[in-house]
Amino acid sequence: MLLIIVYMGVYYLINLIYPLSTLTYVVLILLVLLLVTFLAYILQLVILDKFPDYFVHVIISAIVIRLIVFGIFNFILIYLDRELAVDNVIIFFAAYLGFTLLELVVLFRKIILVKPPQN
Repeated sequence: MLLIIVYMGVYYLINLIYPLSTLTYVVLILLVLLLVTFLAYILQLVILDKFPDYFVHVIISAIVIRLIVFGIFNFILIYLDRELAVDNVIIFFAAYLGFTLLELVVLFRKIILVKPPQN
């Protein structure tokens, strides 16, 4: 639910900064980010419930895998729309940063609540 609210907020803020009627793939970009971030979040929760000591490894691995997949996605967007390629990629990575920060904050809070600090 929180991701959907963030999705709507990101869409609104991007529309305030840059009129979205001129961009071609904003809704597709945000939907792909929402879907992939949600799936990665669920997968990371499952892994971190079993292995909470590997928090940093899981997060970094997920970020690297997503950057590779999203790089391919951006390459396809650039190939399909060369005129607005830079604008689409900027919107993509701005939204990616927002979704990733939200995911990290939620996961960090979850792992702190699950694992008590050791003395």
